[in-house]
Amino acid sequence: MLYIPKENLSNPEEAIKDKELVARLEAIMIEWTNQIRDFLSNQENASNREDFDVNEEIEYLESRNENLTYISEQLENRELQDIVHILEKTRSNSENLKGFVNLQSIILDERKKALDIHKFLKILKEPCDNIKKPTSEIKDIPIHLKDIMHKIRVITEYCESFDTPEKVADLVKKVSFQLIH
Repeated sequence: MLYIPKENLSNPEEAIKDKELVARLEAIMIEWTNQIRDFLSNQENASNREDFDVNEEIEYLESRNENLTYISEQLENRELQDIVHILEKTRSNSENLKGFVNLQSIILDERKKALDIHKFLKILKEPCDNIKKPTSEIKDIPIHLKDIMHKIRVITEYCESFDTPEKVADLVKKVSFQLIH
């Protein structure tokens, strides 16, 4: 959770003149930047798990979407935006400010990307679950695989995040893990 100080920022013109306040706000913004970078780094490490099956990947993306939504909502907070506005007026050339604004953009892009991937991967859930059903027989696997491969084709056609052969291969690998489990 991003810490929002209880400062009186109702008069931005007065706040801009208070150099100590501006310094405190910049220090807080630097802490926000570090928190967001840590979050993104942890998410990247978690997403690089190669042994996820399709259902585990869908669960991971649901959790990621929740986290990105939570951070996005905090970044849209009025008090936080007031602080950024004050810093833009007083520290417009600050590398710290530029880094924070860039991270805001990255969070929004990552959220959009995660939502898109999740939306498309959900179409694989039912056919992958069908393979795992206790009533499913080995002779039914080719039918399920045909359905899965058709849906993978749809995903690669319409989901921008699956635009390279490597990403498609990773998706097929997740289906393979689903078969093995």
